[in-house]
Amino acid sequence: MFAKRKRLFGIELDTNGCSCYRVGERMFVKDGASKDYLRLPARRRGWGRILGLAALLMLVSARLAYGSEPAPTRSVVVVPGDTLWSIAQTHYAGDPRPRVEQILLLNHLASPQLLPGQSLQIPRA
Repeated sequence: MFAKRKRLFGIELDTNGCSCYRVGERMFVKDGASKDYLRLPARRRGWGRILGLAALLMLVSARLAYGSEPAPTRSVVVVPGDTLWSIAQTHYAGDPRPRVEQILLLNHLASPQLLPGQSLQIPRA
């Protein structure tokens, strides 16, 4: 319960095993900073960081949402006998199926039927 004391060279030592300090000596001593008038006021850093991070997040999301350019397109006028398939084959190499779908979505067409004189926006290759 109580630490054993040992005398060495006229100095009374604590024989706790973990402690090599003199009896009554403490490792941590309170200094004058325990007085309130000597301490500096605590700074609130949390809200500034949160507001800064929120502002940065808003700028990045606005840039991603509104700062990008629209996809480049070109205009094609439909002539008699044209279909979406033939337009996709003439303007793009490879399988025309994905390009037909892109043309339908880009022009907000409900069906693939076209009228002569109709103007279509097609994505650039």
